[in-house]
Amino acid sequence: MNRPRPIDVRVRLNAWLALTCVAVFCATSTALYRLEMSSAMTQVRREALVQMQMALAMRQYTIEDVRPLLSDQPDAFHLPAIPAYASVRAMALMRQFGNPEADYQELVLDPTNPAHRATGWQLAVIRQFNDDPQSTEWSRVLETPSGLVMQIARPVRPTPDCLTCHGTPTNAPAAMRARYGDQHGFNWKLGAAVGIQLVTVPAADAIANARAAWWRQVMANILALAAVFVVLNWVLSRSVIAPIERRSTALRRLAGTDPLTRALNRRSFEHHAATLLVRGTTDAAKPTTLVLIDIDHFKCVNDRHGHDGGDRVLKEFALRLAHNCRPSEGPFRLGGEEFAVLLADTAMEAGLKRAEALRQVVASSPFNGIGPLTASFGVATVSGAETLASMFKRADRALYLAKDLGRNRVAADPCSTGARLR
Repeated sequence: MNRPRPIDVRVRLNAWLALTCVAVFCATSTALYRLEMSSAMTQVRREALVQMQMALAMRQYTIEDVRPLLSDQPDAFHLPAIPAYASVRAMALMRQFGNPEADYQELVLDPTNPAHRATGWQLAVIRQFNDDPQSTEWSRVLETPSGLVMQIARPVRPTPDCLTCHGTPTNAPAAMRARYGDQHGFNWKLGAAVGIQLVTVPAADAIANARAAWWRQVMANILALAAVFVVLNWVLSRSVIAPIERRSTALRRLAGTDPLTRALNRRSFEHHAATLLVRGTTDAAKPTTLVLIDIDHFKCVNDRHGHDGGDRVLKEFALRLAHNCRPSEGPFRLGGEEFAVLLADTAMEAGLKRAEALRQVVASSPFNGIGPLTASFGVATVSGAETLASMFKRADRALYLAKDLGRNRVAADPCSTGARLR
């Protein structure tokens, strides 16, 4: 028979478990993504700093090892002996054998060579170094048509050695002035930021590798969380859900069962009857028949054999009915010695036959320790819209008719189709 649908503990626990797994997945995936991106940018920054250190090393090599070789030519001007030229040229040659997208520049406010003049945002960076003499580095990540790049700049601050060429025009080598003139690249001040060393390193490959690593970790997390979900679901099912469901089923059965006879009680009867009546409202071709049953002279049983004897009769009576009814039909103990049977998809004629069969089962053999007993049966059929109270009233009227006619018989409600006495 249909029963109230219980609260599905399994579904609720699985839902909470799934939500927890999704929350953990989202949190870990976000954290992993940030970690991978941070690691990628750290790698790019490390590469940019390596480029910067190589350029500085080239400048220092030029000052310490190349210039002394030309010390016997004080008036000569050799570009390879200029630290800025040497570092830029060396880094340009390295790009041919290394990363062609990396770039190194030395840009100044007033260069000797106009090709090295700072413009636009580069001027702002130089101004920033001048405003903050303690600042030693500037960096940014920039989106370009070819992808993300990282730029790192460090200030160019003249040393006494630099002022040999970039102090006053009169102190500069004549060959340099002859080549570049004496209007630009002079009057630099010690310690002032006159330019920047700028390294540009592409980040697209590092970002792509980080995203690929992140996706691998995401897939691994999905598999791991799926495995955790399955294992926890199995553990919860065995140790938590199954016991709860067994206890819940037992409680529902207890709530819907008469404790003495183990028959279904009035609560179960009302729910099942309401379900059948609703179905009958939508489909008139499926009539429902209600059989009310009352043990004849039950008070005499109690008076003669005591309440213990009466309880034994009620138990055996319910058992006989149960052996001759489908589980969906009952029997239902409504109270005292009154029982009911609900026959779905059963018209009056068939309902009367079933009631007669039950009457014979009751009267056919004596009850253990009590003797022969009989029962009266009232039958009512409904097809279409009718309330439970109305159907019950008609069946009860038929039951009283059976008792008035001498008991131990089946009577039908006169208002039901095909009603007659048996």
